[in-house]
Amino acid sequence: MFYRKRLLIISTILILLLSIVPHNLAQALDDIAGVKVDAFYTSLNENQTIQSGETAIYRLDFYASGIDGTSTEPVGLEIKLPENENGKTSLASELEDLKIADQVPVYDETTNSLKYTFDQLTAGQSYSVTLRVNTQNGIIPNGMALKTEAIFTQGDREIVRKAAQVSVTSDTQVALSKTYAYTVGYENDADHVPKVGETIVWKGKVEVPKDEFGLAFIKEGSQIVVSDTIQSGLTYVGASGEGASVRRNGSTVSLSFAAPSLVEQLAAQADPNRSNLFEKEVEIRTRANNFQGQLSNVKNKLSTSFTNISDKTIQAESNEATFTLGKGSNPSQISPNGRVLVGVNLGPKDGDGMLAGAFINNGTISGYNPTPTVPDTATLAFKMIWRAGYRGQMTRLAVMK
Repeated sequence: MFYRKRLLIISTILILLLSIVPHNLAQALDDIAGVKVDAFYTSLNENQTIQSGETAIYRLDFYASGIDGTSTEPVGLEIKLPENENGKTSLASELEDLKIADQVPVYDETTNSLKYTFDQLTAGQSYSVTLRVNTQNGIIPNGMALKTEAIFTQGDREIVRKAAQVSVTSDTQVALSKTYAYTVGYENDADHVPKVGETIVWKGKVEVPKDEFGLAFIKEGSQIVVSDTIQSGLTYVGASGEGASVRRNGSTVSLSFAAPSLVEQLAAQADPNRSNLFEKEVEIRTRANNFQGQLSNVKNKLSTSFTNISDKTIQAESNEATFTLGKGSNPSQISPNGRVLVGVNLGPKDGDGMLAGAFINNGTISGYNPTPTVPDTATLAFKMIWRAGYRGQMTRLAVMK
């Protein structure tokens, strides 16, 4: 009874083994009959990173093994190139320079790939090729990966697949400036000090500069917004800029410009006579309506915001423009308070060396004699006095003793 049970178990195991062996045997025979390829594919760029506008470099190394002389099917190699939508990338290498084992690749525009067909590869021999891909500066978003694959096949069988990639960095710079331009009515008077009630003109400029490498264009269809927050003591009069739409929200006025198209930015990038992708001037007009009885510095600056092709928000502030505001011509306005130097000239009272006007009381001089009578041998006295005084709400001058 025990013998029968053992026989049954052994029979079951043999049946299971027989069901598995044919599959494994077929796989083993396929490997023996076909080519085996060991491949290494990588980027030669430092840290596998480049700036937009630079060239990505890839190197493929491989060797063949396990070749069966009875196998007559050629070995295929397809190198899928990085995405080239809208001209983001282009093949920099000449096809003749990409020759492997005397085979020049064919470029397939439909699949954006290089294709090789090897009738014979020598077992154990090493092969290599270096591939260069140009990138278009400005249109590649920051962080985009330029992926490429090398795929070896024989007939319908994929032998091996290897991938490599290079990351691209790009960014957008912006320059923003602001100045006090002039006071309306005094356009040609550089020394004019703006007064209360006058209209002050500010000018600003926004520039998005070009760059040879690492540039990210402004996002097509977006808006470039320049804003000015009107400070306390100034009244908004108006704003303008070529092609700008003006919107006011409380004390903030914004000028919006349509971003240039991709075609326009590519043209600007290629034009050696242009230094910017985008540039606009703005003008802000304000009126000074607040005066605290003294000279005051008026300050103001601009800010800007827009989106680039990486969907990154680019923001910047200008320098702080300033001017000194003076008292207006309206006599009802309060005079500025402050100390001044008051000069007093004293002359002779008589011929004995006495001074006229020797007494000063609360700004009033007394005891003076405008026409003293003296002999030829008289001693005459003169004296000049400077004292600090102040201008108050009263019109008189008070001399500080």
